[in-house]
Amino acid sequence: NRPLVSGRESNLSTGWQPLPSPGLLPLPSLYSPNCALWTQRLPPATPIRPREMSLKRECKFCRNNGEATATFSSHALRCPRTKQLICPVLRSYVCGICGATGDDAHTHNYCPQLKSE
Repeated sequence: NRPLVSGRESNLSTGWQPLPSPGLLPLPSLYSPNCALWTQRLPPATPIRPREMSLKRECKFCRNNGEATATFSSHALRCPRTKQLICPVLRSYVCGICGATGDDAHTHNYCPQLKSE
């Protein structure tokens, strides 16, 4: 365990941040039996990986379908971390074969039922 240190330089070098004062905490926290934890420092949130920062936010689906630059550059096809489908155009599409939409949305050519036939 690292010793708790004080001073602006030490906060910057260790990446630890002080907790907010109890007056800024929600009411349920004020009644917490762990009020001694209020003075401990927490590590910063997980940083974004350099690869994720360098990825262009561009939707291949919208770009390949001839959408305007303003449209396809306003979002990505999938979330880089979770890989969940986030393209609003594709998410609203309903497959004519199986009826999938939303998280499971796909075009006719990518329908899993075509592969099983």
